[in-house]
Amino acid sequence: MSQRILITGGTGYLGSSLSEYLGKQGYQVTVWDCNEPALDSSSWRNLIDDLWISDIRDPNSLTRLKQGGFKTVVHLAGIVFTGDSDSSRMLEVNTLAIWDLLQASISGGVERFIHFSSERVLGDLPSVEIDETFSPVPNTPYGLSKLLSEQIVEF
Repeated sequence: MSQRILITGGTGYLGSSLSEYLGKQGYQVTVWDCNEPALDSSSWRNLIDDLWISDIRDPNSLTRLKQGGFKTVVHLAGIVFTGDSDSSRMLEVNTLAIWDLLQASISGGVERFIHFSSERVLGDLPSVEIDETFSPVPNTPYGLSKLLSEQIVEF
């Protein structure tokens, strides 16, 4: 049996591309997103094993994660903050929900948790080369939410 991978945020641009690629490589891919796929997805849908449409905070989906036998979770789900966005919902999804997602992954025996963040954690980018020693200085609520999520994962 091939390795089982769960991708949160898997119907977005990056998530759908990654899930398609991994499906073509023979992985059993489950996509978890709060949105239905945006495009005609019959060929994409044939490459994935399962599609969960629910909020990242959904307790039933967290239980499915615990029982799913996934070896890897790739966490892409998040809400990009704009001036019109609900900042409370953004903080819940981008920051607070990751704690439960990590706990469910640990309980479910997940061996690898890959968390995607954002360059927004760095704030205003200088015109010099940036490496891992560059200190994050987010200057937007979105950047702060992603930095906090990184810190939760590191913890």
